[in-house]
This record gives sequence, C-alpha cells and structure tokens, in this order.
Amino acid sequence: MPRRDEENGHGTKCAGEIAMEANNSYCGVGIAFNAYIGGIRLLDGPVTDSMEAMALTYNNNFIHIYTCCWGPRDNGAEMSGPGMLTAKALQLGTRKGRDGKGSIFVWAAGNGGMMNDHCGADGYINSIYTIAIGAVTQTGSPAHFGEPCPGVMAVTPTATNTLNSPPLVTVTNLGEGCITHFAGTSSAAPIAAGVLSLVLEANSNSQHVKNVLQIARVLQVAELE
Repeated sequence: MPRRDEENGHGTKCAGEIAMEANNSYCGVGIAFNAYIGGIRLLDGPVTDSMEAMALTYNNNFIHIYTCCWGPRDNGAEMSGPGMLTAKALQLGTRKGRDGKGSIFVWAAGNGGMMNDHCGADGYINSIYTIAIGAVTQTGSPAHFGEPCPGVMAVTPTATNTLNSPPLVTVTNLGEGCITHFAGTSSAAPIAAGVLSLVLEANSNSQHVKNVLQIARVLQVAELE
C-alpha cells in the first residue's frame, strides 16, 4: 500500500476512474464498475529495467489490462523507452498473457506539451505492443499539456486544470472527499482502460492484436459522442 500522501495518491485516482463501485453514494461511479482492480507499486524509488519487466508480466493470466501512466520525464529534452527486459515483457504479454489472448497495455501519452515535448521521443508510447492515449478538452480540442505524435492511438476527454474548466472527472482520493479535477494523460488513459474493460466484458475473447484498431475506433466514437 502507498504512503497516504498526495504524491502517492496517483494510482488511487486512476483506479477510481475505472472501477469506482456503482451506487456507492460517495464520489461517483467507475466506467467499468464491475472490473476488479489491483495495484502494482513501482515508482516509489529507483526503477530498473527488471522491475518494469516484472510489473508488466505480473500475474498476466489474471490481469487483462495494464494501465500505465508513466514514462520519460516530460521536459522536452529526454528520449527514453523500454529496456531490453521490458521490451521483451511487452512482446511476451501481448502474445502469451490473458491465457494466450494477449495482455492489453494502455499507456498515457505524456504531459510535456507546454515544454514542447513530443511523444515520439517516448519508446513506451511508440511500442507496437501498447495503446497510447492522449487527452482532449470538453470542446474536443487538444489539451494544452498533450504531446502530439503518430503513436497516439486515441484520445479521451479529461480535465485541464485551467481557470474555469468544468469538473469533467470525479475520482477517489486517499484522504476524505473526492477530487473533481484530475488532469493530464494520467487521467485520460484510465478512461480508455475503462472503455476497454467494457469491451472485454462484452466479449472476453477479444484478441489484442487483431482488435486493437477496432478498439481505437470505439474510443474515438465514444469521444465524439
């Protein structure tokens, strides 16, 4: 379990978007409220290639979707991507995970737009084994923090942390009460993961590699509606 402070509340917010319990009379309801959620503690300290690989293959026949809201720093000056073990883990997961149907890796596209960062410099986003998710505002315009690149497969609407922006997302918090502004692609990616959870709830036999473009179209339709 994370230490109960704001810095370690990131995963709790992401989990709430996906799977807050229905009719809980507290914060809201998750997109895929029938989903089961587990947390893998990874970023609380130095991270190695082997740690990333272990996280992305952890219990991979039980876990269907891995939601990953991390990557290189969004400073517009750093290029990075999966190490050898992590790249192998992504490849293995999409071929062998979920009892052979393929694990689904949803990845936040990054928040370095204000630093002129480009997600083409992020090897996690550009992996053929991940589904990269960007963010748009309530008007459908690209979020100011978003990073453009061809690797982004779909976008979802989320908060922007700008003055007078509406509370598009209500999420769980480590402390009392709820959070009504959870901005960034870390908010957008779990929304996509929730939609993908609904796809698997409707058809648990969906093949990752074969259906990934169809799933992206579902997300685009959901965003347009």
